[in-house]
Amino acid sequence: MIKDIGGGRNVSGSGARFGEFYCKVDCWSPPNSAGEPRNGANRKLKDKVEKILKPKVRINLLQWDGTGGTTVAGGMYVRQTGAAWLPVEEMEGYTRWQLDYKVRAVDTD
Repeated sequence: MIKDIGGGRNVSGSGARFGEFYCKVDCWSPPNSAGEPRNGANRKLKDKVEKILKPKVRINLLQWDGTGGTTVAGGMYVRQTGAAWLPVEEMEGYTRWQLDYKVRAVDTD
């Protein structure tokens, strides 16, 4: 969802767009050399992703300047909304966690 907003505490009086997005992060682990699932390794990978994107973390929103460089144009807030271990039937030995996130960002003009 993208919504135009103007003024107020979010954008200091200028026009802006407010975006709210949902995304999924899949954490896959291949089987070991014997073809057995690596559930422990997959859980560690999932935990590392969650640690990086812990609830309500602020991530810089970058703006491209047209010449190959970027500047920080604001921030995005990321919140985890769910996590589920999913069986992988078509790929024997693989393990998978699916993490759900909500991302909110303000892009000023």
